[in-house]
Amino acid sequence: MSKKSPLVPYAMDGWYPWSWKDKSYFVSKTPGAKITFEVELAGMGIVLVSYLRSRVFGLGDLKCWLDDKAYDPKVFEGYWDDPT
Repeated sequence: MSKKSPLVPYAMDGWYPWSWKDKSYFVSKTPGAKITFEVELAGMGIVLVSYLRSRVFGLGDLKCWLDDKAYDPKVFEGYWDDPT
């Protein structure tokens, strides 16, 4: 959600915007919550997903997919065993 390139959700169900210091996020505490963004790719594009991982915050997993391919998601784990 940078000022130069703000991320605007197309639809949100169970997600809400949240800020900490100079960083802005979308967060959810609801299992199965869904947030949708419009993604435009020219040719072979790359979609970058930035997310928080932690050993102590009790974060869940995030499933992401393009188009209607929910049957084949990329899973991002919120738990991280790294102490940093």
